[in-house]
Amino acid sequence: MESINEKIKRIRIEIGINQADVARSAGIKQSSYASIEKGDTKSISIDVGKGIAKALRISFNELFDIQVPNNSFEIEELQSKILDLEREIKSRDRIIADYSNMFDNYRDQIEFIKKFYSEAGMIVQFIESLIDKLEGAPAEMKEEMKALLHAHLNNTKSPE
Repeated sequence: MESINEKIKRIRIEIGINQADVARSAGIKQSSYASIEKGDTKSISIDVGKGIAKALRISFNELFDIQVPNNSFEIEELQSKILDLEREIKSRDRIIADYSNMFDNYRDQIEFIKKFYSEAGMIVQFIESLIDKLEGAPAEMKEEMKALLHAHLNNTKSPE
C-alpha cells in the first residue's frame, strides 16, 4: 500500500509541478514540504493538507483516503436524522421562549405586587397617622379604628 508521502510525491510528479509550487500553495517552506514527501514529517495540520490537495488538484478526502458515505440510503438516513434533530431543536427553542415569556410576566407581576404593597403600606401608615391625630377621640376608640382598618385589610372579622 502506498504511503501518504509517496502518494503526494507521485501525484505531484504526474501533474508536473515542483515542490516549491506545492509548498507555496500549502503555505509552508519548500524544505518543510520536502520533509513531508520524504516521510520525515509524520503529521501535518489540516490547513497544510488542504493546501497540498489544492496544489495537486484533488480533493482533501481523496488525498487522505477519507471515505465519505456514497450509499444513497445511508445519506437519506443521515438527512432524516438531521431533520429530526432540527425539529427537536425548534421545539425546544419554542419551549424556552415560552418559559422566558412566562418568567417575564411573573417578574412584571411581582414588581406590580411589590409596588402595590409598598403603596398600600404607606396608605395604611397615613390613615393610622390621621387616626392618631383625631382630636377629642379617646385612645381606645383610636385603637379600635386601627384594629378595624387592619381587620379589613386582612379580610378577617372585626373585633366585636
